[in-house]
Amino acid sequence: MEFEKIDPSDFELEKTLLESPTIPQEWLDSPAIQKRIEAFKKNQTDFLAKHPFSEQWEKIASHHPFRKNRLINLKWVLPTLAIAASLILVFRTDLLNLTNSDYLGSKGHFDFGLYYKREGAPAEKVNSGVALKKGDRIRFSYASPVDAYLMIIGIEGNGEVNLYFPEEAETSLQISANEHKNLPQAFAVNASQPKERFIALFSKKPLSFAEVKQTVALRLQSQNFLDSEQPLFDKDREISILVHKE
Repeated sequence: MEFEKIDPSDFELEKTLLESPTIPQEWLDSPAIQKRIEAFKKNQTDFLAKHPFSEQWEKIASHHPFRKNRLINLKWVLPTLAIAASLILVFRTDLLNLTNSDYLGSKGHFDFGLYYKREGAPAEKVNSGVALKKGDRIRFSYASPVDAYLMIIGIEGNGEVNLYFPEEAETSLQISANEHKNLPQAFAVNASQPKERFIALFSKKPLSFAEVKQTVALRLQSQNFLDSEQPLFDKDREISILVHKE
């Protein structure tokens, strides 16, 4: 039994001519289909002659300049990213080198508290942004969900760095997990500078106060570092409280 050969539809013909590298032999053997193929190719040639691609591209770009600019500027993307990455590496090497092994890796809650006592008033825990007066007495508290090392510093408006904890060592002190502790030391507020940012640094390894001061000096080169929420090292392992002094 022979099957009747059916000529391809216009859609099938155009799809094959546009997408397939070869033309079916039975089409080439058919004078009628061959004539349709020649007519299609002529229409394509005439269309491209009347509508050059360069002109169409300019029309598209004129209506959507971002498309053209995006392609033109694409060649600058990789060099720009490479330069930015190198600058970051250069900057970070000047900071205290804290690798992944230095991070505590805890999902628990770290706590840092600041209490102040004014003459004739009870002690009160304060939040960042509080205004303190000269002569006020301040104390600190902390809590860590894991065994860690702790250092508490204060950065004044003139860039001076004060070490509040530990008092008698130049490196951070080891603290125990799940221990909420109020430090016994009390400090009198000195209003020589209008503001001070207290920072509790929790770390897996001891931190050197000398290296911390070096990092602070570099951070202070960034505008408004003292007032910003920008961390000194790692935002998940440090807590800061900014106070204004009157």
